[in-house]
Amino acid sequence: MLIDPWLSTEEMTSKNNQRLSIPNHLEKIKVETRERRRNLLYLVLAFLREQMLDQTADALLKEARLDDGYQVCENVELDIILQEYQSYYYTKFQKYPKIIRKLEDSEPKPPRKSNPKRGRSAKRTIGQEKADSPSDSEDFQFEIIPLNASNSPSGDLPDERDNKDLPELVSNQLVIEDTGVRWSDCLGLNVPIEILKESTLYPLYYPEVFKDLTPWKGVLLHGPPGTGKTLLAKALAYEGRTTLFNVTNSQFISKWRGESEKLIKNLFDTAKNHAPSTIFLDEIDALVSGVQDTQHEASKRFRSELLTQLDGILPNHHRIFVLAATNSPWDLDNALLRRFDKRILVDMPDKAARPLILKHHMKSTVSKLSSADWEVAGKWTENYSGSDLRNLAKEVSMGIARERIKTLQTGAKSGPTRAVCLEDIKKAVDRIRPSSSSVLTKKYYQWQNEHGAL
Repeated sequence: MLIDPWLSTEEMTSKNNQRLSIPNHLEKIKVETRERRRNLLYLVLAFLREQMLDQTADALLKEARLDDGYQVCENVELDIILQEYQSYYYTKFQKYPKIIRKLEDSEPKPPRKSNPKRGRSAKRTIGQEKADSPSDSEDFQFEIIPLNASNSPSGDLPDERDNKDLPELVSNQLVIEDTGVRWSDCLGLNVPIEILKESTLYPLYYPEVFKDLTPWKGVLLHGPPGTGKTLLAKALAYEGRTTLFNVTNSQFISKWRGESEKLIKNLFDTAKNHAPSTIFLDEIDALVSGVQDTQHEASKRFRSELLTQLDGILPNHHRIFVLAATNSPWDLDNALLRRFDKRILVDMPDKAARPLILKHHMKSTVSKLSSADWEVAGKWTENYSGSDLRNLAKEVSMGIARERIKTLQTGAKSGPTRAVCLEDIKKAVDRIRPSSSSVLTKKYYQWQNEHGAL
């Protein structure tokens, strides 16, 4: 082995340790793989026994050379694992997974894999099988490892290892950077802005007013997509003098039993330690559905833990505020709605707000539009959401950019960018249509009249 003369003793020791750690890591992977395969075999064996398929179970026990001295732990069943996987898949993708499929007539059946060594070992006598240890057999793929063995992949139990990682996962959801959004960017959203200030800012600015008064602990924002619900949360992250936890659906959903409930509990515990704090739950309808009959056991436990934690923030000294957003408020049940003091409709921009939003997104564009022209543009953009108006402003700028590109393609020199006129907005309106309909908007109005709380 060549030794670099320029390496110090510490560097040589570090490199040697790295070389030694590679085999240890590979060995750890091998041990974990054997452990996982062994667990799968014992799960299948327990399921066969439960279904009273004793002959098949005996054949598996003999061929896989399993040990009768081991059994699956309590509350661990193959059926429950499949149900929780289906629940996890449905919550994340809004559809159930397809587990099996029927082969087409022209499709060949999958070939049966055979192990020649295992076939020869089956001819051994019973005495030979007992004499050979499963871990010593070269052709045996599933090593039997006692649960309390010292060569386990990790000395910690799974629950202990998960509990150590959960606070770190929660802390990663802290919003500490500048979101670039201010209250002034939330045009036409004066009502929800004032409610958010009453819940987070005013108790800090005027503590004497809220000495004997509990501020709003939970606010639910609902409305059509693109109306500014997430924009309000971004503005709160900057303007609010609180610690903001931005929690997405993927952070809550876990296929492991009980981990989602632990994550919620750790989330609220961490929020209490960082009080005053705000927890933002985006797309809460994907987390908690109001249809009880279609929920799996894991989803019901998750919902129950969330409701318990929402009830636990009621004491004023916790100083935790929960902000939730949804596009489907009718999918939430009454038990969850009761936890939110305010349920506010974030409506489509009105006639006065639409020109202001267009101006805001076109502030870097030169225009020669008069006040009357902006008013006409507001009439053309009825039923447009804030997101639609942003796309419309981008289309106006792209229309002018296309003209410049065509000029450059002819070989001519392109002069300065011309100013935007009313005709440019008209062309953009013909290209960009609203993403929501008036029928959907009426549905939000109806829900607000029945369940809203301003």
